[in-house]
Amino acid sequence: MKNATELFNKPYIDCHSSESYWTTIFAIHLFYLSNLKSKAIKRFKLIEDHTFTKDHPPLMMELKLDWKDIIVEGKIRAGTFRWVTGDIPEHFSEVPSEILDLSPDVMIGSKSHNSLHIIEVKTIGAEITKHAEYLKIAGFFRKKGINVTLDYLISHGYEGRSFETLKEDGSNLWGILLWEDILTSIGQDDQHPLNQICPKLEFTAWKEEDLDK
Repeated sequence: MKNATELFNKPYIDCHSSESYWTTIFAIHLFYLSNLKSKAIKRFKLIEDHTFTKDHPPLMMELKLDWKDIIVEGKIRAGTFRWVTGDIPEHFSEVPSEILDLSPDVMIGSKSHNSLHIIEVKTIGAEITKHAEYLKIAGFFRKKGINVTLDYLISHGYEGRSFETLKEDGSNLWGILLWEDILTSIGQDDQHPLNQICPKLEFTAWKEEDLDK
């Protein structure tokens, strides 16, 4: 099986694109996926370091997304709550201060489905350092009646030491998305816009990959 970490190291291990670059690619994929009949992204649960199980329900794109439905690297502010719930909390001081100004890599909000998806994107070199804070975001929105999903998008070769942080949290409040699965999904679809506009990224090289191998 190919390892997406190798892709993140290009063109050179000491000269490569940032996580923001790959977060943008992932966001474009979400827009495209939301317009397909099959809108599921496999979600995994961590068993041991780099060992995953598929016992999690998939992440479903429940509606056709437009530009207002995804926020990339936006800060948690009063407007975030208006965006998801249609209103600002009556007493905004009740929002835990430690979650204000956090900047999740991707947030997908839906008033009609009463939901919020938070996805943290990891490529190489960055740790998962704000897990507790993201759980507080999820807890706060759940108290407001909002369905919240928290996921980390990582690769099989993710080199961070963050697995210990995740293993210590035995809750089912979070899941893992795998870059290898995302890249395979892109590579297998000849009509995918990323294959049209970024051919030199060679997504089609992942076309025959199978995560079950």
